[in-house]
Amino acid sequence: MKQIFIPPLFDHHSHYSIYASLSAMPTLADVNDHGRACEVVRGSLAGPLTIITGWNSSRFALAPEDLGDDMPVIVLNLSLHGMVMNSAAGIYLSRDYNDIVLNHKDPLWTEKNLSRILAMMVRLAPPSAEKMNSFGLSLIDAGIGAMEDMLLPGAEWLGSASGFPIPVDYWAGESVFATLSPSEREKIKGVKLFTDGALGTCTAALSDPYLSGERGRLLMENAPFAEKLYDYMKQGTALAVHAIGDMAVDQVVNTVSHIRRERGCGASVRIEHAQFITRDAARGARDAGITLSMQPNFSPDSVMYTDRLPQGYAPLNNPFRMLIDAAGFVPGVDLLFGSDGMPHGMQPALQCALFPPFSGQALTLQEFIDGYCLPGSDSEWQIGIEEGRVEISSLICD
Repeated sequence: MKQIFIPPLFDHHSHYSIYASLSAMPTLADVNDHGRACEVVRGSLAGPLTIITGWNSSRFALAPEDLGDDMPVIVLNLSLHGMVMNSAAGIYLSRDYNDIVLNHKDPLWTEKNLSRILAMMVRLAPPSAEKMNSFGLSLIDAGIGAMEDMLLPGAEWLGSASGFPIPVDYWAGESVFATLSPSEREKIKGVKLFTDGALGTCTAALSDPYLSGERGRLLMENAPFAEKLYDYMKQGTALAVHAIGDMAVDQVVNTVSHIRRERGCGASVRIEHAQFITRDAARGARDAGITLSMQPNFSPDSVMYTDRLPQGYAPLNNPFRMLIDAAGFVPGVDLLFGSDGMPHGMQPALQCALFPPFSGQALTLQEFIDGYCLPGSDSEWQIGIEEGRVEISSLICD
């Protein structure tokens, strides 16, 4: 087995606050069928509200009646986009979150309000200091040395971050950003925006319809989206923009290019995910100085979502070789890597980066290190690689 040594990861896209809050919740991550999922739900009911994570809708469907009506239950999609709740949960949430209860089955409404929904989950399951610390320690054990949290739940979390076991930089959604004071805004990296949804819920804005006939949709028309970006960019506010489908990526690239060219705004812009970025969009993004923040562990989406991706789309996902070899993106400079917590850790990240389903998704080890690892670290992980398999051996500290 070939042995290599690499620094801990700098996870450029995750959700420390959300995952810490949900870390003690039951999960369906290893459940592959509907019957077993119902058993897990029935065996997990506790407290005033049960939140269950890790539901992979490509494996089985869930309906409100599957959750029973005895106690309030919410089940979150693996992607954090989309959920199912029973009637008891609707009653429990209706006083403080009635609009979410009334609209959570509407995919477009849910995607437009995702940051509010995720902030609600944190408030419903506020983590203790012990849970925050233990979650951070679990990240260290998984090979993560630093993280960017893409959705600040509220200003109170800015003070807590200094006590986390790893450094955490925050981005804020629009609603939270609007509540922050000027001094609080200086403590975060910028604003997180959304242009489309996710593959798991068939809401990512692909040019072609999903195999089910559903179509992903842009969350905003071009004109209001352009004005929103300009309002932030003219103030110098850095932006991280969620865009998975090719139509969403095109919207971001075209809008930012226009604002830079016609209005002279130089504020930093990142595209988060960019899974189906085309060659033309990649070159446009490179010319516009847009950074791409992507997830090697999303390359298996090409296999996981064959039940819904349009014909011919699977090999277009995560086109790292095109981005680096043809469009000129440089890992660690304008091409960054993270996990989105799906899952966290060095082993799955390296496995998916070095041995993905399609050759166009593959990264070299040096590209992985440049775009994903923490520079200047005084510790290294010993990694074993043999016959397409990655094993994490041990942590070595100076």
